[in-house]
Formats: sequence, C-alpha cells, structure tokens
Amino acid sequence: MATTSSLSSTNSFGLDTAALVEQLMTVERQPLTRLQQDEQSYQSKISALSTLLNGASALKDAVADLKGSSLMSYKTTVSDDSLLTASSASGATSGTYNVTINQRALAHSIATAAASPYSALTSPVADLGGASEQYLNISVGPGSPVRVTINSSNNTLQGVKDAINSANAGVRASVVQTGANAYRLVLTSNTSGAANKITIGADLNGGNAGVDSLAYDGSSDSGAMERLQAARDASITVDGLTVTRATNTISDVIPGVTLNLLKDTGSANVTIGGDNDALKTKVNSFITAYNSLKTSIKQLKGTVDASGTLSGESLLNSISDALRRLGSTPFNGNYLSSMGITVDKSGVMSLDSTRFDAAVSSDSANVTSTLNAFGNSFEQTMYSFINDSIPARTSGYQATITRIKKSEVDLTERLDLVEAGLKQRYAALDATLGKLQSTSSFITAQLAQLSKSS
Repeated sequence: MATTSSLSSTNSFGLDTAALVEQLMTVERQPLTRLQQDEQSYQSKISALSTLLNGASALKDAVADLKGSSLMSYKTTVSDDSLLTASSASGATSGTYNVTINQRALAHSIATAAASPYSALTSPVADLGGASEQYLNISVGPGSPVRVTINSSNNTLQGVKDAINSANAGVRASVVQTGANAYRLVLTSNTSGAANKITIGADLNGGNAGVDSLAYDGSSDSGAMERLQAARDASITVDGLTVTRATNTISDVIPGVTLNLLKDTGSANVTIGGDNDALKTKVNSFITAYNSLKTSIKQLKGTVDASGTLSGESLLNSISDALRRLGSTPFNGNYLSSMGITVDKSGVMSLDSTRFDAAVSSDSANVTSTLNAFGNSFEQTMYSFINDSIPARTSGYQATITRIKKSEVDLTERLDLVEAGLKQRYAALDATLGKLQSTSSFITAQLAQLSKSS
C-alpha cells in the first residue's frame, strides 16, 4: 500500500501513479523550461557581444598604428656595407649623403714594460715586505680614480688582473704571454676617443717598490707601462664637412641616422628613403582587422534562412554603417581610394599595392597626413563602440539574465510544492484503492462461503 511520502510504481489496479505525476509535472515545468531557454539565449548573446568587442578592439588597435608623427618610417642603404652600416629612426628624412671615413676611433691600450716581463702568472707584482697593502688608482680620461687594493690575497699577475676587472675602473685587464716564461699585463680603456686615456697612480703605502711598475700618466703618455695603442677620435667627412667623435657609432651628424664605422678609411654613399613596405604592412593589418570584423558581423546577423545569434541587433547595423562610410568620407581632403584602399560590392576591403606605392612616391607627406586624419577620426568612432555601446548592451543582457534567474528560483520553489501536493494526493488515492481492494476481497470470500453453506 502506498504512503503519503512515496508512490508505488504500479498499484494493484494497474495504475502507474508515479508516471502520472511525472507527466503532470512535465506540463507544469514548461514555463521553467522556457525561462532556461531564454537564459541560454541571452548568455549566447553576451558571448556574441564578446566576439564583437574583440573584433572591434583589434580594428581600433590597427587604426591606432596609422596615426602619429612616426607613421612613415625610413630605411637606409649603404653603397659599401663593408665600410660602414647605417640605420634610421625618428627624425630621419629622405636624402643621399656621401660619407668618407678618415679614421676610426681607437681605445687607449697600455702594457707592462716589454723589457721586464713577468715570468709566470703567479709572479708577485707588489713588494709587500714594507707594507701589507699597496694601491692602484685607475682613471680613464676626466673620470674619477678607482682604487684597487693589492695585498697577500691577490698579489700575483693573475690576481692583479682579476682585481682590476672586478673594480669596474673603466678598463679591461688581460694577461698576454709574449714568449717562454714571459707575460705582460695589458690594460685597454672601455671607452674609445682621444680624451679617454688611462692614468694609473701607484700608492706604495709607505712600503717598498712594486706596484709602481704599473704607474702611467695618460696626459703625457708616459710612465713605467708602455703605450700599445693611442687613444683616438673617429673622423668622418659628410658631404664635405669633417667632424670628429669619440666612438665609431655616430648618431648626431645625419639627422635620425646612426652610422657604425667598420673600416679605417674609405668612402660610401648613405641613402635614406621612405620605407613603403613598413607602411604598407600597417595598412594591410588594418585591412585584415576591417574584413575580420565585417565577417563577424555578418555571421552574428545571420541570413534569411538562418538567424544569427544577434539577429535584429541594431548595434550591428550601427557598426556596419560606420565601416561602410569609410569609403565615402574624405580625410585631409582625400579619399582612402586615392591611395588604393577600396571596398568592393561585397564589403571586402583590399589594397592596390601599385596605386599605394605610386601615391607614396608622389607625395608621402600627403599619404601620411591622410592616414593620420583617418586614424584620429576612426579611432574615436571605434572607441565609442568599444567603451560605450557594446558594454552597455552587454550590461543590459546581464541584467535580464539576473531577472530570469530570480524567476527560475521562484518558479522552481512553486513547482516543488506542486509536485509534493500531487504526490500526496495520489498517495492518498493509492491508499484508498488499497482499502477498497481489501474490502472487495473480503466480500467476495464471504459470498463464496454462503454459497457453499446453501
């Protein structure tokens, strides 16, 4: 017999009360199903708006690259790149320059005396018999001296070399073996140029001679050490004007161009011209982002036969209109088509490279001004969609989903009560039918007994 808390699958009368309750609840749950479907639909719309936002952001970024004072970059070519190399940056202008290298810059280099080499890497440099420490004060050009301490822990040729390198005194120390049991300490300035000579002051600290074998006066190029290479400035002549610089990397002679001198003498032409390919790459990136966004909008709208996720969404039409107007709007007095940027009947944008190159060659300033005007204008258009329209629509859908979820909770609670009521009702019916069945069986048995008695 059934109780009020559960239903038998099928009672003795063949009535499946559990299935009957489930069928009734299926009908009752239809409003909840519709709410769940609506929620899923709005979730899909939010996802579609995210796709739209990503496409619009990519287009805005591509448009941003089409504006600014450095839109047109420049490239340099050198008639003899074994003589020197050249690179251009902001501030470069088109032109050809004749560059003659008169001499390259050299770094000052000195070494211990050839007449008295050290016999081994472990040979002592200082005589520490009269003092536990002696000092080297090393300076390069007008720089402040750096003190290097020589004591028992580093008083070898190898140790002094390492101590000088660890002191970051503006020089590079090395040891060169010049013969059998013959070693010399070599110091080279880290900075080239005539003004950057090495000076070493020897401080015996009241002790015996030793580190004075490393003393050197850069101002007079004399001392216990010997000069291996003189400090020298680079000298170049550009279009007849001679200039000197301390290094072989020269970036302040030709505006926006850095020269790197490779050989001591020679002449080459340096040509600076607009880098059409770099500008064209930026334009093509914009076109790719434009067509990608157009494709996304088309998919989100759908067709007559198959609706898209955002079918009927007015925001799509607004963005489409903004994209479509690009072809008919002048920027800086010019249309984009004047430089080969066109949109066909299907809405696909493309670039005619021949027309673009011709436009840049004819008047690169006009091309960059037009792209700048376009970039500034259209970036603001996309900014309004990205920061206002799309987020506002997304927020609206999210608010709708919140309301739907609240309705789902309320309806679910009501359906639970309805289901509990149906189960209780049919459990009572099941119990009543069971009692009737029992009474019927009793009466039938009594009647049968009476028949036997008669």
